[in-house]
Amino acid sequence: MPTLFLAIGLAACQGGDLTSPLESELTAAPSFAKSSRFDGDLTDSSPRRGGNGATPDKITDLHVETPTSSSVTLVFSEVGDSKGEPVSYLVRFSEMPFEWGAASPVGQGSCKGVLEGSAVGETLTCGVLDLQAKTSYGFQVASIRSGNGNSGEFFTLSNVATGSTEADPADSNDQDGSGSDTSGGSDAGSDGSSAPGTVLDLDVAETGDTWVRLGFTEVDDGSG
Repeated sequence: MPTLFLAIGLAACQGGDLTSPLESELTAAPSFAKSSRFDGDLTDSSPRRGGNGATPDKITDLHVETPTSSSVTLVFSEVGDSKGEPVSYLVRFSEMPFEWGAASPVGQGSCKGVLEGSAVGETLTCGVLDLQAKTSYGFQVASIRSGNGNSGEFFTLSNVATGSTEADPADSNDQDGSGSDTSGGSDAGSDGSSAPGTVLDLDVAETGDTWVRLGFTEVDDGSG
């Protein structure tokens, strides 16, 4: 059978940022600054109340968007304190079932650390990275307001948002756990016809500065 040659340009593969748009968005700092004023751990799940309505409002619309195999995006509307001023936020997460006291602060992504709000009613979006594939998680946000003097921090917990990460794409070709590619075609088509032959001798025949030339022996469609 004849040998077929293909020329492939390499200029587009040299350099460049291969980070996906979603990963870049989740890793990048959000459009609000992180606050260093809060250093408590908020281990108590009950709101801490101060005088004159110091407890921040409750976030009621926390939800999960755009899950991948290792990340999710959290979205909620910012709330305020008793004077309508922006507050700060702390995110925790865990595998389900979720409990604030047992949950962990976010360690990777733009939801990490204490987040400073910008304006009441604005939509705040941030990302949580380094999650396990095909896993159900719970997420909760504490809205935090600093007290006066030595009165500490006052906080209110949001609703618990749940979401599941997707399957790892790398697992789709190893469904039997053997390390072998199990996604290949069968020996026959759905109509009973034979499958095309397999190319066995693909090789690099020639190279240039920005191209390569591949060679292989053509195969038939299974029927000769």
